[in-house]
Amino acid sequence: MIRKAMLLILLVSIIACQDDTTSPDGMAQVKVVSSMSNKSVYSSNTSGFLEHGVDSLVVTKFRILISSIKLHGYNDNDDKHESFKTGPYVLKADSTSSFYYLSEHTVPVGSYDKIKFEMHKFPESERVQYIGDTLFGEFATNDKYTFLIDGFYYEDGERIPFEFKSNKTENLSLKFDPMLELNDDGVNNIDLDIMPELLFVVNGTIIRPTEDNWKDIEKNIHNSIKALKKHFN
Repeated sequence: MIRKAMLLILLVSIIACQDDTTSPDGMAQVKVVSSMSNKSVYSSNTSGFLEHGVDSLVVTKFRILISSIKLHGYNDNDDKHESFKTGPYVLKADSTSSFYYLSEHTVPVGSYDKIKFEMHKFPESERVQYIGDTLFGEFATNDKYTFLIDGFYYEDGERIPFEFKSNKTENLSLKFDPMLELNDDGVNNIDLDIMPELLFVVNGTIIRPTEDNWKDIEKNIHNSIKALKKHFN
């Protein structure tokens, strides 16, 4: 009887902990997710199909290997940096518009103006640990890619699949506009929204996603990810 009572108390305690979505006073619970709200890219210089050249493009899968996530903000006019646990992480999105979990952390409540993360290349000692891994395996090849995109584009009426691959490493800093206010009355969700229309377009014209143009696409990485606060039901 005593054993049953103890088990009942333990079960009630577990349920109570699961239902508690608030953070300790003065601390904000932050969850980082990623998504792609719009998979299609169109040239703004035309209407309808082009007679020649790339008419439109669709991203089906988007992945970046990153090693760290940090929030930058202010506390009594002093800079503060709040680091999430050490990665690696895969920032991913696809044509389903689904949200994908990256990480979560508790930080002091207050104002934050940036989220920072590092595009990460596996060192050899780390790479071999992830060969064949479901999530990290495609970054654990001998090429040590950091940035992978799959999709297709239409040129001269023909549907052409593409694979964009890059082993570029870079620190990315995304500004919150307006500044992000984090509070302790629930989960604060930050969505890293992938925007292909800012990645594959220059001056209204779609960059053909072939290997000779990969360097031009890499230059747009900074502008193609937006950090937004989301409210989920």
